Amino acid sequence: MSALFAKQMGIPIPKVICASNLNCIISDFIASGEYDLSIRKLLDSNSPDLDILNSSNLDKFIYHASGGDGNFTAEDKSRRSSWLCSEDDCLRAIREVHATTGYIIDTHTAVGKVVGNRIHDKNCPLVICSTAHHGKFAPAVLKALQCQNIPQDPVKQLDKLCTIGCLEQLHEALLKCMRDSGDHPHKIFQADFNKLADKLSLFCFFFHKSQW
Repeated sequence: MSALFAKQMGIPIPKVICASNLNCIISDFIASGEYDLSIRKLLDSNSPDLDILNSSNLDKFIYHASGGDGNFTAEDKSRRSSWLCSEDDCLRAIREVHATTGYIIDTHTAVGKVVGNRIHDKNCPLVICSTAHHGKFAPAVLKALQCQNIPQDPVKQLDKLCTIGCLEQLHEALLKCMRDSGDHPHKIFQADFNKLADKLSLFCFFFHKSQW
């Protein structure tokens, strides 16, 4: 979406590429024009998200990409392409980027890099739209970097990431908040949107309060 907005603002972007993991409903939609959730099953991957199958931005993307008429034209599709990235390639990209640059990319960015490298026209610069921090996907990142004895505790996973040389550091306030919370069992809430929204608001309130 951000790449599309940048293109519409005047940045000379010849093509917007959609890179997907194994849950490739968006890339399939761009290629075929069909979006059918009834035949899809969520697959476990190194780059998970809450709206993988039921994309929260797809309707807005269609609207803006089509100039407001809701229809993809042949010309629209010629300026977009979609490709897939395997789980192994995703982890390999994280490892290679860290080995060559010292920077740790997250799993979603790795998917974009794999696809971008695969089809990149060397005569045109490639920009990867990256929005996530690698700490969000600590188990997969630690696996990609071939770390041994990966702990199960999320805080200890982040602590282990801190021992790896990286140009981008973890959020110290978030780490402190997680450590101070202690070791509590996971809570399971009823699948009710309003109740979940209340719980999330309460979490945000206490996290914000802890910063003062």
